[in-house]
Order: sequence, then structure tokens, then C-alpha cells
Amino acid sequence: MKNRIISLFVAFAVIFGFIYASASGTEMVDSLIRKGDVNLDGYINALDAREALLLSAEMKKTSLPQVIWAADVDLDSMVSAMDARLILRVSAELATIPDIYYGQRISKIIIQVLESPQTPPVTNPENPTTGKGGVTSAPATQHLEFPLPAVPQFEKKSGTFAFITYGYGHGVGMSQTGALYLAKNWNYSYTWILGYYYRGLSLVINNPPATATMPNGQSVSMEEILGRVTQQEIGSDPLAFEALKAQVVVAYTNIVAANYKVKNLAYTSSYDKVDQSVKNAVREVWGQYLLYNGEPATAVFGSTSAGITSNPSEVWGGSNYPYLAPVNSYFDRLSGEYLSVKIFTADEIREIIEKFNEKIRTGRTSVLKNEIKLSDNPADWFEILAHDGAVNNNIGYITSMRIGDQIIPQRAGQILREHIFEYKIKSHCAVIEYYK
Repeated sequence: MKNRIISLFVAFAVIFGFIYASASGTEMVDSLIRKGDVNLDGYINALDAREALLLSAEMKKTSLPQVIWAADVDLDSMVSAMDARLILRVSAELATIPDIYYGQRISKIIIQVLESPQTPPVTNPENPTTGKGGVTSAPATQHLEFPLPAVPQFEKKSGTFAFITYGYGHGVGMSQTGALYLAKNWNYSYTWILGYYYRGLSLVINNPPATATMPNGQSVSMEEILGRVTQQEIGSDPLAFEALKAQVVVAYTNIVAANYKVKNLAYTSSYDKVDQSVKNAVREVWGQYLLYNGEPATAVFGSTSAGITSNPSEVWGGSNYPYLAPVNSYFDRLSGEYLSVKIFTADEIREIIEKFNEKIRTGRTSVLKNEIKLSDNPADWFEILAHDGAVNNNIGYITSMRIGDQIIPQRAGQILREHIFEYKIKSHCAVIEYYK
């Protein structure tokens, strides 16, 4: 009799779900049984966590597949204490799970559209006069509230060049340093962080395949590779848990975009090196990725910006993706990776330029048509013609420059860093000095 009553309840829920979906114009679902609603009462609370815990300990049995499905919130095909813990966190509003309903027949579900959030308040350093700090509502352009670090001391030898670089990497998209800072110091959620660095994208969820294909053709568990990528790319600081979740989302976005292949992502050598905080982050945002115009977004990211993220057209050329428009990331100045100096002798520069010229002669690069010719005066070899002011009025990501007798009108900084110097300098936001 009891089972019959439950069956009637489920049938009623299915009928009501059909009516509700039709009336609201949303995607049609088979019922209103929501992920996490283990006791099927229409709510997610501590009672659902208790039910999941009883099921995990086999202290309670059920023959209803809907109940098992609702209890498996971490999507690992089993009901465990981890599911009960996550449901309890959801009930206390410490975590979220998407609105997924039993029987939903769609490959991806929009969780939310990432609106462009307001710029974070600027945390002022302590004022040496008043001895007071605080939080202001200053606009992000006033990023000088985070003082520019001093250039490291180095010997200025005669006949050498110093490449003083700001930031680390191409600077486009999410700054990992910025994400860690926002999560750890201001407690911003992963959706806020994603919405800050990628404007106006949809955050969606699907059911990931069991495995992803590695560069060597090997198939690896999707959960494992997301953990290995996240551990390697951003670390495992549990105090910056929301940043770890943001990194999982962008890593999975890249994997989805590559047809579930692992491309252009760093990862640890084994799953044994992945900390529990990273594994928890993977489970909490399982299957979530970023969508743009119906396709997985180009969710690029980098270590540390120069204070403003870089314009993608000045890095890779081609069309600008509106969601990758430069944003202020002034807290990156606090990173130990922010400022670095690389010294080259004039002879080393000549060798680097000659190696690049050889690539032009043999057709291995097409970024420049003509070879670069250097004069007998090293002080005349480099001239920065334009930059974007990412650091201040005098320093920014290089957009145009002259090298020897060649003027590079666009993408000059990235051509310098990637194609000519082959990543021997950390950033294309640079100052170049020569010491006679």
C-alpha cells in the first residue's frame, strides 16, 4: 500500500511537472523531483542530508530510482557521506547545486548568466600618516592603491640589456593570482570570480563523459584529470576554495571545447599529488562550463596580469571576444611573480635575432615577412612605440615597437615574447633598458 501511494505521488509530480514546464515556456522535464531533494518534499534541507546519510550507510533501503538519483549530488554514481555533506552545505547556503530535475532530456542546462559584477572595493594599505587602512568604493582604475613593487636590484653591466617585465604570461582572461586573492581575502564566490574575468557568459552544466583523452592518446578519468589540472595550474589552498572551483570550471570548459581532449593545459604527473581540497572543488562544480553563443567559450587564463588583463587581439590577433575584454586586476601587484628582470648581453641578443631570422628564411614563422637587421649601435635596437598603460602612463603591454630596422605595428609585445625570445621573458608588458 505504501509503495502504491508513493507511486501515485510520483505520477502526480510527473503530470504537474509537464503542466508547469509547458506553462512557463522552460525546458520540459519529466517531473519536479530536483537533484538533492532526497525525501521528495520539494525542498532541500537537513532532512535530505539525513536521508542521504542513511542510504549511504545502508540503514535505509529504497527501490525508487528517483530517490537514488536525487541523493547522488556529486554525480559519482553512488550515494555516500560526501553526498550528505554537500546537501547539508546546500541547506545552510554554503554551497549550491544547479536546478536539475529527474528525467531531464537535455545535454546542457543553463545555471545562470554571468553578469558583469561591480568592481571590487579597493582595500587601502595602511596610511603611514594616520595609521589607518580601510575599504573604499574607489573605481578599479585607481589601482595605484596597491603600490607598485620596487624593481629588484641587479647589476647594470656595460653592454647588457635589462628586460623588466610586469606580470607573468599572456595576461588574457582570468588571472589566477587575482582569483586567489578575491577568494581568499574578500570571500567572493566562484561565479562572481568567473563573471568578473569573463563578462556575460552562460554558466551551464552537462553530464561529463567518464574519461578525457590525454595528449598521448591515453584515456584518463575525467574527475582525475580535472583534479590534476587544477592542482598544477592554481594550487590547492583550501582558504581560496572558490578560486579552485573557478579553475575547475575553466579547465573543463577547455576540455569540452577540445571535444573532451586535454590540450594546452598543465597537469600534475599523478593523481596522488592532488590534495583533497582540489578533489572537493571538482565535485562541487562537476560538469559546469562556460558557454558563448551556444559553444564552449575560449576560457583562457594566465598566472598574473600586469594590473589590467590583456587584449586578446594584441596577443593572438583576429577577432576580439567581447567576454575577454580587459578588466582591472590590480591585486596582482601583490604576487611574487608580478615583477622580474632578465639580463641579456648584446651578443646574446644578436644570437636570438639571428635564430628568429633563420625561422623566417626557412618558413617556420610568418609573423614577420622580412628579417630583422641590427645596427652596430645596440642602444638603437629596441624602441617601444605604443602600449596600453596596464601599469601606468609609461608602462604597459607593448602593442607597437621597432626592433632593428623593422617596425611591428600590432601584437608587437607578444611577437617579441613568444616568437623572437621564445618565452625567455615572462611578459609582453615590459621596459627594455640598455647600459652603455
